[in-house]
Amino acid sequence: MKKFIKSNIYPFVFNKVNGRLSPNGFRRIYYNHIRKCGGTSINKALIRSLGGDETTYEKLAKNVFNKINLPKGGLVGWNTAAINRSSFFYAFSHEPLHKLRIETDTFTICSLREPVDRVISHFRMLKDMVAEGSTHIDTKNEQDFAYGDFDNFLENITREHLEAQLFNFSGNYDVTEALSKLQTSINYIQDFSSVDKDLSLILGREFSLDIDYQHLRKSKTKFEPSEKELNKLRDMLTDEINFYEQAQAYFYKR
Repeated sequence: MKKFIKSNIYPFVFNKVNGRLSPNGFRRIYYNHIRKCGGTSINKALIRSLGGDETTYEKLAKNVFNKINLPKGGLVGWNTAAINRSSFFYAFSHEPLHKLRIETDTFTICSLREPVDRVISHFRMLKDMVAEGSTHIDTKNEQDFAYGDFDNFLENITREHLEAQLFNFSGNYDVTEALSKLQTSINYIQDFSSVDKDLSLILGREFSLDIDYQHLRKSKTKFEPSEKELNKLRDMLTDEINFYEQAQAYFYKR
């Protein structure tokens, strides 16, 4: 059945978008969304620039194909089949970049974050969800480390979530491989600390978009790890910290 759907349904539902070429030869935009790196704020800013409103993100999440046509182009979220077929003007997902097929005429953006801060933010996000009684899929998929204290979180978090930035670029958690993938696949990479530095200007010039970026999410969980917990976390993140430090050489460059 899956083979039938891919062969007979996908070509009609997920047709490739070949829009007008930008000044530097790009036809679409893809945001490589690593969790807890400011991506939701970027996604919503881009959605507004395409003619969406405050309800569009939720409508996209509820759409059976996670695909909506907006005044300035097709929007896709989380749907790897549509993304791999370039069936969008703007798309985003949490799927690791090394698992996707992004065409070279797609302007690909990514944000990175200091690894220790990113993992602590992930913990706070899960605590927010638990406290609010959220039915978000993450509380089910990450239930082994979503509940309990920070020690339990560190003991049970999978490496894929712990080193999500490194894993995004290398399924082998190989720093050299990850840096090579970053260099060859990302057109603009930025740091969470200055998440909108030049991005609105660059996308405005390249795609004639008026982007109004606003940071939207802030955790309600007031948690700071102890020095002992911080040292343990740093030891667990040795490879990703190495990757992040070397990746900074490519920040804010095209």
